[in-house]
Amino acid sequence: MKDPKRFDLWQQYSKIPEYVLKDLEDRFCFNRTTARQSEVDGKLDPYFTIFNEGQRSVLLHIREMLREPPDIPEEEGQEAKE
Repeated sequence: MKDPKRFDLWQQYSKIPEYVLKDLEDRFCFNRTTARQSEVDGKLDPYFTIFNEGQRSVLLHIREMLREPPDIPEEEGQEAKE
């Protein structure tokens, strides 16, 4: 069964300009490590690392939503060909 709500959501995501996505990727560790050292003792800071990974996961979700459109809903009155 086709999901028109998911298709509508994909259409909204696809309106995000590429330059905006690129800016977000540059700011939120999309193409680099999310690990961060503490400025106090130089050791890995797990809290800041988790924070960075959370930001990165949002970008991964957006990119996944843009990968390819879900099934396009069938027009009313048309029967599915199976």
